[in-house]
Amino acid sequence: MKCVVLCSGGLTENGGPVSWCDERCKKASQIPSDLFITTSRGTTHKPMPVDCDGFHLTESQVYATLLHEKYGIPWDSILEENVSLDTIGNAYFSRVMHIDPLEITDITIVTSDFHMERTRLIFNKVFSLEDRGYNLCFIASENVGIESLEGRLEREAKSCDSFKKNTKCIETMKQMHQFIHKDHLAYSTSRLSASREKIDASVLTTY
Repeated sequence: MKCVVLCSGGLTENGGPVSWCDERCKKASQIPSDLFITTSRGTTHKPMPVDCDGFHLTESQVYATLLHEKYGIPWDSILEENVSLDTIGNAYFSRVMHIDPLEITDITIVTSDFHMERTRLIFNKVFSLEDRGYNLCFIASENVGIESLEGRLEREAKSCDSFKKNTKCIETMKQMHQFIHKDHLAYSTSRLSASREKIDASVLTTY
């Protein structure tokens, strides 16, 4: 079985798709695949948008809807990973929620060009742990409509360095679980007593 993992990349203030993620969906829809996994609950950097009834909109549901309604992917070919809040979570939770239970080994990961270096680094790390014979392929879509690209690329580089430092000793999925749920401030309960990271307003538009 083949699957495409669509990395998350943000929503508009009213909960619509951002242009660069629309481009990711377009690219993903052109790939022959049995399943498409849309990722992410949201981001740690800003509140989740809500629908007209006041319910939270997850990135995974918005881009699952876009894949179906705009690009013709059948509903029964789409799965949601609706837990993650960042790229590390995209990789980890896609694996533990869907890819391993379904015994999928042929995986294509789609994201924007500006996000590809970090995506490749993280997915290669997560899927190297207790490797089940995964075959990972990475496909980049164009950076359509994204502003403050230079500032975002600076953050991407810093995030790559941080990920390498924080995970260099991780060799098992148990250790990765420990890192995510005990050390990572997107998921660890220690975040509840920590201050939120401040991000430049122009760069925030890229999340």
